[in-house]
Amino acid sequence: MVEAVAATPEHQLGSTRAKFFLAVGSIGWGVKDSGITGLLLIFYNQVLGAPAYLVSFAIGMALVVDAFYDPVIGIVSDNWRSKWGRRHPFMYAAALPVGLFYWAIWNPSPAWSDMTKFVYLLVCAISVRIAIATFEIPSTALLAELTSDYTKRTEFLSWRYLFGVVGAALFSSYAFFFLFVPDATHKFGQLNPAGYPKYSIIAAVIMIGSILVSCLGLHRYIPHFIVPEPKHQTIGTFFRELWDTLTIKPFLMLLISGMFSGMAAGLNGGMGTYVLTFFWKLKSQQLAAFAFVLVGAAILASAVVVPITKRFEKKHAAMACSVLGIVFGTGPYIAALFGWTPDYSAKWLFPSLLGLFVVISAIGVAASVLVGSMITDVVEYGALQTGRRNEGTFFAALSLMGKSISGVGIFFSGLVISLAHFPVHADPATIDPAIMRHLFYVYLPVLTVLHLIAFYFFWSYHITRAQHVENVKRLAEEYTLTKVGVAADLVGAQLPPAPAAVKVVPGE
Repeated sequence: MVEAVAATPEHQLGSTRAKFFLAVGSIGWGVKDSGITGLLLIFYNQVLGAPAYLVSFAIGMALVVDAFYDPVIGIVSDNWRSKWGRRHPFMYAAALPVGLFYWAIWNPSPAWSDMTKFVYLLVCAISVRIAIATFEIPSTALLAELTSDYTKRTEFLSWRYLFGVVGAALFSSYAFFFLFVPDATHKFGQLNPAGYPKYSIIAAVIMIGSILVSCLGLHRYIPHFIVPEPKHQTIGTFFRELWDTLTIKPFLMLLISGMFSGMAAGLNGGMGTYVLTFFWKLKSQQLAAFAFVLVGAAILASAVVVPITKRFEKKHAAMACSVLGIVFGTGPYIAALFGWTPDYSAKWLFPSLLGLFVVISAIGVAASVLVGSMITDVVEYGALQTGRRNEGTFFAALSLMGKSISGVGIFFSGLVISLAHFPVHADPATIDPAIMRHLFYVYLPVLTVLHLIAFYFFWSYHITRAQHVENVKRLAEEYTLTKVGVAADLVGAQLPPAPAAVKVVPGE
């Protein structure tokens, strides 16, 4: 008989302590993503003078490479066996490369040609993505082993996104206040090249530190995680297993909808710094306040998303996020197309902008939490379909969705900027308003289409709360799920062990 995990605070997988250390690792991801999404395009295009289409193409190509790597690291970590379990060897190995490659991406030579900058950015972007995936996918995959409860999974992910957003926001605020400062030749600090080397060093240290703290904090739970049954796997069986997993219908619907939703968020993020700088004409100190907006948005989203999932189906809430994203994300700029220009001297303008971006950011965070929680519910559904628990493969998709924010989203941003013929080294104080209107003519239709596609595929996802509960019960009839939360839900059912999962008892 498989021995149950001791229900003590230090061993309980669903404890607040486990939730905290799982969430801490997302700080590094948040810092990386906020920099790549909000600053990388404007840095290479406006500060270094590289064409926007080349910058966006390099970022897009890096995502294509990463798309092939993500499921590989997912399946490999699903089947890995070591004294540190399935996930921790990869998580530890990623820490130093993540920081080093992120530092490198911000330190090209300004004297290089545009093509040399493109190649350098491409190599660095690919390296950063592979390194962060080596940590992020195994780390996130642990969530499905920490709890199987329909609502608790949303709580775990809301913590994870909260830590990521708050960590990124606090660091971004610090950077805009103290690193990206104006000087005699750069009135807008975000366009001053002097701040980026210091930014890259501090960001790299934060990323390495957050990953190591998360790994060490979760290390004690290794004996309580699932250990796969040893098996010989050929290249053929590897790809068959990958295909079987990727073609599970609700998973495929989430993968497509989440990617388009991520593209919309990434487009907003990539365009956000341009719009705030050149349309709203905000300086670096004012942009620092928008970092705190993200904190408020994350807290707001975390406060509402769990009660919402207790009352409504997750897919309905995700669909609502798509609709609200269209309304709040395009409204002010549609007004600009009809001739409205903001009164830059008005006292109401800045606080109104802060409020608007709180709402937009909260919608984005809520959508990300919901999609991640929906993917955890696919784990049991997939186990019934394939006979395997492939958390790593499923969460490779979640990772890919997140990267579509800073990959495909920025790729679209670069295309939009190029199609609008936006000038390099532009001065926000003197830029022609007609250029901004032309930018919106391209930007808004693309954003709307991305949200609508995400809405359609959210609609096609069919795992409900009742079906999830039934899936857990059906799995329990076949084998014991080795998690305290599930054992409680099943009222202590005495069941045989999983055929492909062996519970390791501490001390054995």
